[in-house]
Amino acid sequence: MKYWSLTTACVLFAVHSQPAVGQQALGTMFTYQGQLKIAGSPLDDVADFQFTLWDAAGAGNPPSGGNQIGSMVSVGNVAVVDGMFAVNIDFGGDAFNGQARWLQIAVRSPAGAGAFTTLAPRQRLTAAPHALALPGFYTRSAATPNLIGGHANNSISTGVFGGTIGGGGTAAGVNRVTDSSGTIGGGVGNQAGNDAGTTNDASEATVGGGLNNTAGGLRSVVGGGQSNTASGNTAVVGGGNGNVASGMSSTVPGGNQNTAAGSYSFAAGRRANANHAGAFVWSDSTFADFTSTANDQFLIRAGGGVGIGTDSPTAQLDVLQASSGAVAIAGSYTGASGNAGLFGCTNASNSETALSAIHAGGGKALLAYNYGTGKAAEITVDNPASTAHALEVINSGTGFGVNVTSVNHGIFSWASGPFSMGVAAIGELNGVNATATGNSGTTYGGYFQNASTAGAGVFGGAGASTGEVHGVHGLSSSAQGAGVYGQNASTGGFSYGVFGEITNSGSNGVGVFGLAPFYGVFGEATDNGVGVIGRANTGLGVYGESSVASGTGVMGANTSTSGQTYGVYGIVNSSAGYAGYFQGGRSYFEGNVGIGALPPVFRLDVRHDSTSANVMNLQRESDSAAASDLLQMVMGAGSSDTSQFIECERGADIKFRVWGDGDVTADGTYTSPADFAELIRVTGGIETVEPGDVLVIDVDNPRAVVKSTTARSTLVAGVHSTRPGVLGSEHDWDEVARDLGFVPDAAGEMPAIKPITLGRMIGEAPVAVVGIVPCKVSAENGAIRPGDLLVTSTMPGHAMRDENPRPGTIVGKALGSQGEGTGVIRVLVTLH
Repeated sequence: MKYWSLTTACVLFAVHSQPAVGQQALGTMFTYQGQLKIAGSPLDDVADFQFTLWDAAGAGNPPSGGNQIGSMVSVGNVAVVDGMFAVNIDFGGDAFNGQARWLQIAVRSPAGAGAFTTLAPRQRLTAAPHALALPGFYTRSAATPNLIGGHANNSISTGVFGGTIGGGGTAAGVNRVTDSSGTIGGGVGNQAGNDAGTTNDASEATVGGGLNNTAGGLRSVVGGGQSNTASGNTAVVGGGNGNVASGMSSTVPGGNQNTAAGSYSFAAGRRANANHAGAFVWSDSTFADFTSTANDQFLIRAGGGVGIGTDSPTAQLDVLQASSGAVAIAGSYTGASGNAGLFGCTNASNSETALSAIHAGGGKALLAYNYGTGKAAEITVDNPASTAHALEVINSGTGFGVNVTSVNHGIFSWASGPFSMGVAAIGELNGVNATATGNSGTTYGGYFQNASTAGAGVFGGAGASTGEVHGVHGLSSSAQGAGVYGQNASTGGFSYGVFGEITNSGSNGVGVFGLAPFYGVFGEATDNGVGVIGRANTGLGVYGESSVASGTGVMGANTSTSGQTYGVYGIVNSSAGYAGYFQGGRSYFEGNVGIGALPPVFRLDVRHDSTSANVMNLQRESDSAAASDLLQMVMGAGSSDTSQFIECERGADIKFRVWGDGDVTADGTYTSPADFAELIRVTGGIETVEPGDVLVIDVDNPRAVVKSTTARSTLVAGVHSTRPGVLGSEHDWDEVARDLGFVPDAAGEMPAIKPITLGRMIGEAPVAVVGIVPCKVSAENGAIRPGDLLVTSTMPGHAMRDENPRPGTIVGKALGSQGEGTGVIRVLVTLH
């Protein structure tokens, strides 16, 4: 029996550093030196060594106990002179993580003869002196230079590049970096990255510290605090507790339970929810949600009031303006009812406006009551340039504001001042009721003329909230007469022949109502005017009704032969309103139709000048039925192959085309999934294989494959794809469907069945020939590590590692690890 002993040993570790230009990195190999004796005398011979790395010293001879780290390293034919030897050993970049390690050595001499003898005790590997300056820090892998500090359980996911954990962590609250270039400064239970299985979709995320925080978006940041999440790309949470920034470039500076879900949104305070794009929501300490309702809102909940120019607000909004000549506040009241929009007062020496109020709802912009014998309000206008009314008549009873009966002109009113009105009247029943009783000739129930470039021939308003009311009601019995005739003699400006308006937002009234056997409303503009314009805050701007089958409810005609003219022109002031609304039946447009395009140059021309809003949206409000189309494009059967279904341009550069013959060309990149597969028949039936199986060519059948059963087969064809990114085939799928018994519908279209489904029905499987796919593997030829070349194994449908594969046997390169047994890992298929 040989008695071996190792009397002295020295370990020289390589140092990881960034190589200079033209140099190579040192890698993870280190040099081990020792003196070997046999029966007490130094050995002079050639020996073989086996080295294993352990996390404990063990006990006994040979040593036992502890866990082996990595794989055995064998070094043969080592010259031992006077007992001295030196070898290079490499256990890989993951072997040393700052924890204690022991080296176990087995030896045999002469080399190649006899069995190995394991030496005792194991040799402890100690740190270099300078490494003691950073206890606990270690780089996870030379290929992916990550730095890990703090608790031993802190981790950086496999495949991550450039990750950093500065410290912190506990056994129950480890810090983790799951995506490349992620950083965690410290704290407990923090995560940088989204841990979605890829390493680049949430890269460069940062968590400064705190407890249980997650920066899961691309370049997202969580400064600290507790239980905060920044999941949107470039989103930021400064700190606080329970905050979420999920919108792109959204921000939560701190606070408690705030959410910034919209892109570019901002939420601060307590339970502020900025759920829409561009929304800014600030909430006070109230324990209740305060949430945005639309894009680009600026919302404040302040129970103590908001002060502008004052630090002691006495109202929800308190504005103090001390500068001379400046307006303290300009307000508009748009509610359905309630108080005045604004109350204002100026002193005797001030020349500014005392009060300016605009009311768009059903209430009053300005309200004055006097229950005594004086005046509720008095307005005196002594300035010819003023835009105020010289006379305003209001009747809140059941009569008329103005009632005039005449054989010729019911009312003839002339207003020559700029921006003035001939008559403005509001009544419970009729603001103005005018009747022309003549039964022949050209008569007018009301004739109003305005010479101003911005005035109105007739302006009628009905203020009642119920009942059948009319802003203007005209009646004529003459065949050549007109119920209402509006004429505008202006030669310039934007003027109106007839203008109707309903000012009560609670009314379902009509701005202008026309009823006739043929044309309910007919408006004609022979110059730069408008044939008919009607405006209503919530009701109908213009309503036309015709009871004749060939009649027209509303017809607008413009006889001008040049310039930009309008047959019908609709305007709404409300962002939720409709300039044109079509309900029931069908709509027909003979010429080009423009949406945001003026003039339209295509049959349907849709444009938008916004840099962020969607230009067009096609959406089915309910779930789609089987084989239904959201968008169908059809061209004639004889169309040229060079015609196009779709053409997408960026400026004048064409980026994407769908040709008439079905070809698709694109300048960009197609992403996800990640493989190209070809549909190939499976000998023995599709049920004999499943996704992840390694398939080989069936030499007995043309264009067919079977599951692999032998090691290192040169017939390897690819891997059964789980979800192909691109699917190739030699078939015409309509012909395949016909052969399977499917019949076309009444329009001649075959049923909508996906090619991969039809392929399975005829016994074909998608065989990935290039790209990344899940693949079944076996460790029968040694543990598999990323980068290993894979070949077929003896286990059916599985691949194994091979250090020196023969040409034509390689399935691809491993992207994952399999230490023992069988499993499924991702493989880059590179057949060669």
